[in-house]
Amino acid sequence: MASDVNPSAVRDQRENRMIPVEIDVLNVGYVWGPDVFHTLPPRPPMSLDTVLLCTPDEIAFFTSQDPAISFLRLILNARGVPSTVELAAAAIRQAANAHLENDRDVFLVNAGRQLALLMGQDPQTLQHALNLIRPR
Repeated sequence: MASDVNPSAVRDQRENRMIPVEIDVLNVGYVWGPDVFHTLPPRPPMSLDTVLLCTPDEIAFFTSQDPAISFLRLILNARGVPSTVELAAAAIRQAANAHLENDRDVFLVNAGRQLALLMGQDPQTLQHALNLIRPR
């Protein structure tokens, strides 16, 4: 992945920008000092800021601080995303895998409950989302 890219190639692309690069990022929260916020940050990242994947420990910490998994609402209401349901399910699966094995089922059950609250008006789509997060 991105960690395998030669640092000099990255630096060259940042400085010379021969090929325009466009990515879309959906912020679902941030950490400011000791506080964790499960909402949009006060400002988006600068266009040339480095974008890093969160480590499993960071994901587990972030999601364990919010039992309501309130960032799911941000994902499900996002505009310009091909499938918000699949994106939410992928985020839930990644977060569940970041938690200790003993905590995964509790996290998944809680995530399913939150999806039911947010998507209860659309039973077919809710069922699809629940199928996507079901442990295999």
